[in-house]
Amino acid sequence: MPKEPTKPAKMRTSSGPPAFQVRFANITAEEAAQGLKKTSERQNITIPPRSLASDIQLKELWLTREQRSAIDALNVSNAGLDAKFYVNGDQEQQSQYEAAALMASHGLDLDSREDNGNRWSVKWSTSKDGGRTKRVLLQCDCGYDHRQAGSRKRRTAVDFTGCLAHAEITFIIKTQKILRVRGFLEHNAACKSALMQRIPALPLHPSVYQAALVQLANGVSLTDIQQRNREWVASGGEGLIPKHGKDWKYRWLLQRYDTRSLYRQYSRLHGVKLSEKPHINLDEWLNPNSPQYNSTLASAIFHYSKRAAKDERLEVCISTDEMKEAAWKYGYKSQIVVDGTFGVCDSRLLLFIVMGIDEDKKGVPLAFLLFSAPS
Repeated sequence: MPKEPTKPAKMRTSSGPPAFQVRFANITAEEAAQGLKKTSERQNITIPPRSLASDIQLKELWLTREQRSAIDALNVSNAGLDAKFYVNGDQEQQSQYEAAALMASHGLDLDSREDNGNRWSVKWSTSKDGGRTKRVLLQCDCGYDHRQAGSRKRRTAVDFTGCLAHAEITFIIKTQKILRVRGFLEHNAACKSALMQRIPALPLHPSVYQAALVQLANGVSLTDIQQRNREWVASGGEGLIPKHGKDWKYRWLLQRYDTRSLYRQYSRLHGVKLSEKPHINLDEWLNPNSPQYNSTLASAIFHYSKRAAKDERLEVCISTDEMKEAAWKYGYKSQIVVDGTFGVCDSRLLLFIVMGIDEDKKGVPLAFLLFSAPS
């Protein structure tokens, strides 16, 4: 009788179906070595190719024209640093030791940067790989030209010396392991000898920002937010504020120059991309195919004409459900007033407010008509 084909050996447990099957394969020594090599390479991969090929976002630094030209020359001559580090595999520990030593020697580590005398300031950051990694760009305070940032008064502790030092750090958010450090870390002679000319500006405590953002979301005016903050600080800040000023690493009192950062954070929380033009943000909110589509805003706009070319106008006409009810109550068979307003923002935008008159002879907004000037 012909023999039956050989079946794979089956390993059985005491009861029930087979737990697994055993199969054997013959491989050569060369194939085994090649597989081991691929495994080792896979374990030591650190930065995705796209991130490796990216450039430092020099446009985010506040530099003079001379500084930009000097940095461009440094890049052409490859004078900058570009150090990469392992986060997996056999070389991880030694590599991360080297990363920590490099960061500490230049004052780039987090502990050093929390010191009030540290001269590195964050100018830009972004998250990659679904929030797995983060890139942070820092600039030396002696290289920061406040006039390029549009500020009349210099608040940085040290004077401007034209220093070219800047650094971009890429790290894993969860573990804080360093993937890459690059940039130009050499400070000029004037920077090295620069003395502190002003008291270092302390950052505002995160809890103060959080309280202010919540109040902004609830429609509280900036004046009232500042008044509540002053009262909160005067009462001791619910025990959060250290009793001795020498122990302060943060500020607790809102200042006028904090409002810009406050409004920028508020805008980000509400999906406003500050790096994009306003009309592009608006089109994404009103486009049903966009991930940023805002159905609430779209339902309140009864006319929209996007600005697709330079010679076209942006047209937006807004009427919320409350405005529509007010239109029937105060506008139907009654007087309607149209008020034109200029200077509603820093762009060439004209606002017309359609209003009805209520029982107290006061204007009630029925619609907002926004038009941009062609440019």
